[in-house]
Amino acid sequence: MEKITFFSVDILIYSILTLLFLLSSLFLYERRKLEHVSQAFVFPKIKPLFKFGLTLCMMLLTGLYFSGTTGKPGWIFFGYIVGSLLGYYLGEIVLQKTWRIRLNLKGYTAFTVFIIVLALILKIDPIQYMSKIPDEKMINQIYIGDAPLFFDDDTLDNAPTYLKEKENKEAIRLLHQQIIEKGKKVSIGELDDGKSIFLMYELKNGRRLAREYHLQNYDLYLPLLAKIYESSEYKKTVNELLNVSAEDVSKIKITASGQVEKSVTITDGQQLDEAVQALSEDLNNQSFTQMTSSFGEYASIDILLNNNKIIYLNWDSSYTQFSKWMENSGQAEEARLMADDISYILVAKTDAKIYNSNSESKLVQQIEQKPNRMKINTSPEIDLAIDNAQIDWGGEYSAAFYYKDSRDVDIKSFSGEHVPGFILDHFNE
Repeated sequence: MEKITFFSVDILIYSILTLLFLLSSLFLYERRKLEHVSQAFVFPKIKPLFKFGLTLCMMLLTGLYFSGTTGKPGWIFFGYIVGSLLGYYLGEIVLQKTWRIRLNLKGYTAFTVFIIVLALILKIDPIQYMSKIPDEKMINQIYIGDAPLFFDDDTLDNAPTYLKEKENKEAIRLLHQQIIEKGKKVSIGELDDGKSIFLMYELKNGRRLAREYHLQNYDLYLPLLAKIYESSEYKKTVNELLNVSAEDVSKIKITASGQVEKSVTITDGQQLDEAVQALSEDLNNQSFTQMTSSFGEYASIDILLNNNKIIYLNWDSSYTQFSKWMENSGQAEEARLMADDISYILVAKTDAKIYNSNSESKLVQQIEQKPNRMKINTSPEIDLAIDNAQIDWGGEYSAAFYYKDSRDVDIKSFSGEHVPGFILDHFNE
């Protein structure tokens, strides 16, 4: 309803279908058998469709519930069994119009056999659905991402990661082939333990082929993913700034991250040109790791274009040229998070209790209560912590940032090679 206009082909189609359904219902109503009007369904052929449809839906619903709450295959199959029995029983109650019924186990047995056969067919994959990769000559362009959630047909031609260059198409096909041959899929209930890759091919005949994979051995594909993500074509499709010139920019506003009120607005023509050039250079030089993980978030950057469109960027520690330019122009301290803005930082090892916290206040309390927590309060160490902190909570070490001019606390974390040495030294003593 948000995408279509009131007078459109879509509305016309729905109107025609509505009229056809009304006429069909009148036609069926006039031809019903009067001896069946007291039954739940006046047409007997609908009864098995209702009963087994309800059985299937209840089975899937309870399986989904136990998958989300436990994630264990045993409980998931228990949910399937209980749900199917409940759905079958409810269907019989509706059809027989009484809860005092005798279950027809033959019907339930037939349903169980059908589900098992269907599962085996899906596993065997006789039509080679899971191993199908389009021929290179048939491919027009390819969309690649980690999820299909934001893929919109209305913006298909401007999809942010649609790639057309031959080298990228070959790399994506090779990636797809390796996933099929070597991909270790995430087991039932373990989706959170694996990372996703989503591919969608648009073929030259106008058809599309889409596949999504949840993988445990995601790191195996990092070299190929890096080749794709670090290509000039990919960077231009995901970074709008690389497709505009300084003349298209009317203003740049930089707002410091964290619980501080600092911002700088750039309107001078020469400074806009230098800032856009520095930002473009940083975006072109970003590695795959820097593109997919944000460390050292300093500020947010709003770039206002002459057509009133805004480009949003996060200024982090990977923006070396822009950071250098801001320092040289004397605007860095007023635009970004600095050590002087922070009173101290508490760091604790991330355990299951911290990782599963559902609110920042609880997480702060847990960090504060850790007996071996580390307190950082010197400017050099705070600077290093700002440069290496990531904004999510999933790192090996959780950190609570306390500000001088605010009671609010920010939660960040450190992981991998971005864990400062003094933090490692503290927790390895």
